[in-house]
Amino acid sequence: MSLENLARLREETVHRLQAEARTVQDDMAELNKLRKSREQLQTQYSENQLVKQELEILEEDDSVFKLIGPVMVKQDVTEAQSNVQSRLDWLGKEIERQEKQLETQTEKVNKGEQTVGKLQQMAQQITAQLQQAQASGQSS
Repeated sequence: MSLENLARLREETVHRLQAEARTVQDDMAELNKLRKSREQLQTQYSENQLVKQELEILEEDDSVFKLIGPVMVKQDVTEAQSNVQSRLDWLGKEIERQEKQLETQTEKVNKGEQTVGKLQQMAQQITAQLQQAQASGQSS
C-alpha cells in the first residue's frame, strides 16, 4: 500500500474513532441520566412504602390529611391507602421500565466502547505500517 493510501486510511480511521468516541460520551451521559432517574424513583418508592406502613397502623375512624396545594384536606383512611397503593404500583412499573432502558443503554455503551477499542487498534496498526513504510522509503 502506498504512503498516500496509508496516510488517508489512518486519517479516515482517526475521524471514525473521534466520532465513535463522541457517540460513546453522549451514550454515557444518557446512561447517567437514566441511573439518576431510577434512583429518584426508588427513593419515591421507599418513601411510599413507609407511608403505606404508617397507614396500615391506623384505625378506620382515624383522621388522615392530604396536602393539596397550601391546604390540608381530610381524607378517608381507606382512600389514602388506595392512593398510596396506586402510587406504589405506578412507581414499580416505572422502575421496571427504567431498568429495561438502563440495560439497553448499558449494552449500547459497551458496544460503542468495543468499537472505539477496535478503531484505536486499527489506527495504531496503520500508524505502525505508515512509519515502517516511511522508514523503508527513507533508507532506500
